[in-house]
Amino acid sequence: MRPALRLALLFAGCVAAALLAVVLAYGQLVQAQMRDSSEQAIDALLGDGYEEGEPSRVAIPLTLTADWELDESDGNPYTPLDRLAASWASEHRDQTGRLVRVERDGLECYLKVQGTIPAPQTEAGLVSDEGAEVLLAYVDVSGEEALAGQVRLLLLGIMLISTFGAAAAGWAQGRQVEARERAVRTFYENVSHELKTPLAAIGGYAEGLREGVIADGRQAGAVILGEVRKMSEDVGQLLDISKLKGGAVMLECERLDLAELVEDCLVPFEGAVASRQLDVSLDLRSARAEVDARQFERAFDNLVTNAIRHARSRLRVFLGNGELVVWNDCARPAARDLDALFDRFRTDAAGGSGIGLALAREAFELHGWRVEARYEDGGLAMRVRLG
Repeated sequence: MRPALRLALLFAGCVAAALLAVVLAYGQLVQAQMRDSSEQAIDALLGDGYEEGEPSRVAIPLTLTADWELDESDGNPYTPLDRLAASWASEHRDQTGRLVRVERDGLECYLKVQGTIPAPQTEAGLVSDEGAEVLLAYVDVSGEEALAGQVRLLLLGIMLISTFGAAAAGWAQGRQVEARERAVRTFYENVSHELKTPLAAIGGYAEGLREGVIADGRQAGAVILGEVRKMSEDVGQLLDISKLKGGAVMLECERLDLAELVEDCLVPFEGAVASRQLDVSLDLRSARAEVDARQFERAFDNLVTNAIRHARSRLRVFLGNGELVVWNDCARPAARDLDALFDRFRTDAAGGSGIGLALAREAFELHGWRVEARYEDGGLAMRVRLG
């Protein structure tokens, strides 16, 4: 299972379980509070020993006849809840003395039947069943139960939204994990790929020296040393690319004039330009930007190095109108080669591996700039759009 999916399910499951527990606990708490407060009010009314201050609810007394029916003869205006309580008490005479919850037709209450109250004694000292009464009391909780249900629905809605949010967060976190894993795999693949050629050259020269096929040990040593240096540079750049892609590099930006920065970056290339006898044209206009000077220098150096390597006779650097352009006159590349110009390990005729341009793109994009390559005016233009 993909890490992103695994973390999304884990986050969503944990949040859903926690919120479901809250919803269930809330329901039980509401029920317990309604029951306890109703019982306190009923006991206070019936005189069953509740003495802890005034009850928080109001209990309604109700008197039934000896036949457990409402006395309709006195013309009392009985409410629907009165009739519900009386009907339930008559049907469940064995529940006397117990607090019960009754629900029917949208009406809800807690009630307790105290029992039968004997009729007063007659003059002859006899007790008649005709005057006996049944006393009960109830507390109306119809509205509160409906409100509690609405709150539970609200909590369930919050749980659903939170679950989706947790799943999204888990997915995003998982994507980051996947990106780091891909970066690690890509790094090792890239290192393996990049080291094959120099290691083969080193191994060939070492084998030749051992077998006595190569007589000039100094030349072989120079080749081996050159390949080692190339490997060191390539591995260093691969590490830098992995750090940039993995978010391990934090830019240390300051507001600088890019024209001055570009001029300083071009100074070390004067020897290479002179040896290639290139015609250099500079058009640098003042442009201030938030930039990490170190990362910019490394990225720009790679653009210029690539341009000098492939230039026939001309090199042009332009800064202005919100872009930085490094142009050189060269043969027109194929469309697929132009699209893959910033891919790592893109081998070209001049011996480049593409690592430098890939590193340049990552560094520029970390600044929020966009890099593209175009063939225009008879040459290749590396165009960096600033901002």
